[in-house]
Amino acid sequence: MLNRSQLYALLLARKHSGNLFSAVPRDLISLIGSYSESPHSDISTLLQHIAYGDLTSAKAMLDVNPRLVLQAGMLKHPQV
Repeated sequence: MLNRSQLYALLLARKHSGNLFSAVPRDLISLIGSYSESPHSDISTLLQHIAYGDLTSAKAMLDVNPRLVLQAGMLKHPQV
């Protein structure tokens, strides 16, 4: 999963011909970049639990899938 700066770097590398990234279709880059943006993805759900203080649910998710700590995601600040 790519964060925003990695995605921009990939798009920039794609513009220069003669490298591995120049052959990657833009649709594939778009798919990779939007993979974690789903509000129903595991990382989005985990971040929502943490942001709203539901640490019991967050711990349960991490017990099932500890690799979630290796993922990145974005979450808007919760409205109070």
